[in-house]
Order: sequence, then structure tokens, then C-alpha cells
Amino acid sequence: MNKLQMSLDPLAGESCQSVSVMLITDIFGVGEATEQLTASMGSQATVHIIDPYSGLRNHFASEQTAYSAFIERCGHEDYYALAKAAFEQLEPDVVIGFSAGGNACWRLAADPKAQGKVFCCFYPTRIHQYLTAEPVAKTQVVFPEYEPGFDVTEVSDIISQLHCVEQQHMPYKHGFMNQASSAYDETGLQLGMGTILNIMDLSVFKVSFQND
Repeated sequence: MNKLQMSLDPLAGESCQSVSVMLITDIFGVGEATEQLTASMGSQATVHIIDPYSGLRNHFASEQTAYSAFIERCGHEDYYALAKAAFEQLEPDVVIGFSAGGNACWRLAADPKAQGKVFCCFYPTRIHQYLTAEPVAKTQVVFPEYEPGFDVTEVSDIISQLHCVEQQHMPYKHGFMNQASSAYDETGLQLGMGTILNIMDLSVFKVSFQND
């Protein structure tokens, strides 16, 4: 299977639903995090997951293992191309991306076809490389407390000048939304979901992360 082949599996969608959400995963791909997100939103939206592994679920031993697999099997530029092709095909109302997916989400927000849509970029690792991309649609960027690849404060100051962009700084480490990450934080996940619900401005989305 070509690594650019799209995985456009609509999870928990119903014919009466009116909101289309495109979720671009991090380097871990499909897993517990995406299941929890789609379970929370699925009854009110059609959620399409874009991932680097064509929908194949992996069980990576570490983030380094996941990153090595991501680079070998996809890579940042191919992942953006994959997300862009899906974006053009699906024409979603909302685009949400995490880490590597957050990079793609940020770049898509600057696409002319992005106007009228909503974007939410969680801890995009390479946003500092794409600062010439200026979003044309409402875009929320969620930063962790620290990024090893760039100065969060410096990048934050730069994008604060963009009129379509809003920011949120979380007191958690990169990857706090994903149970597969060593940085996962349950409170951070709940706050992150609150951010998603706010930017979507859909009060019908009822989210619960209570443990069984």
C-alpha cells in the first residue's frame, strides 16, 4: 500500500449529522487517543481520521520508536500531502491536528480553501518552520510548556500578530493529549478537549472522561 494512500474511515457517523471533522493524528497514529476523541464527538459529527499508517494500529514501545516508524513510513512532507489531499476531498468543517498532524493542520489553515472552516493545532512541532504560512480561517494553536525544537515564547509572539490566530498555553509537556505518550496527563486531556469544544462552538458536544 502506498504510504500516501488515504485512510478516511468515518467513525460513528450518522446520516443526520451536519458537522464534518478531520482529525490528523500524531506519530502514534490510530490508538486509544483517537478512539476516545471520536467516541466523545461521534454522536454529533462525522469524524474522519488521517494517520501516517493507512489506518493500521501500531503498538510502539516508545516515542522514539514511533518517530522512527513515522519517518520511515511517511515523513512530514508526505504527511502534509496526505492531509491536504484528504482536506480537498472531504471539505471538513473542522480540522484538528496533533504534533506532526498539528504541523499539517497549521499549513492547511493557510490554504485558500480553508476560509470559513475552523482549525485547532495541538503542539505542532515544526510550526517555527512554517511561519510564513498565514491562516485564512479561525485557528487555535495549543502550545505545551516547552518544545525542544524552538522557543515557544518567541514563536508565540510572532503568530500573535496574525488576526485569525488564537493561542493557548498549557502547563503540560508535548504529547499530553495522547495516552501512548510519556507526557500524557489526564487533566491536560480534559482541558484539551474543552479547547476543541470551544473552538468548534458546538454546545451539543457532551464530553466525559470518567474512568470505568
